Amino acid sequence: MRRPVIAANWKMHMTAGETRVLAEQLMSCRDRAAEVEIVICPPFTSLAQAC
Repeated sequence: MRRPVIAANWKMHMTAGETRVLAEQLMSCRDRAAEVEIVICPPFTSLAQAC
C-alpha cells in the first residue's frame, strides 16, 4: 500500500536564519511521521539553507 504524501511549500518572506530553523524543526519531526512521505518545497533563494 502506498504511503500518504504530505507536501508543503513556503513563501520567500523568510530570512536565511528563519529558513534554517524551519528546516531543522521539520527534520526533527520525521520520526513521528514514519507512516507518511513528507515533501518540502522551499523557494530557490532558500535551497542552500534548507538542505
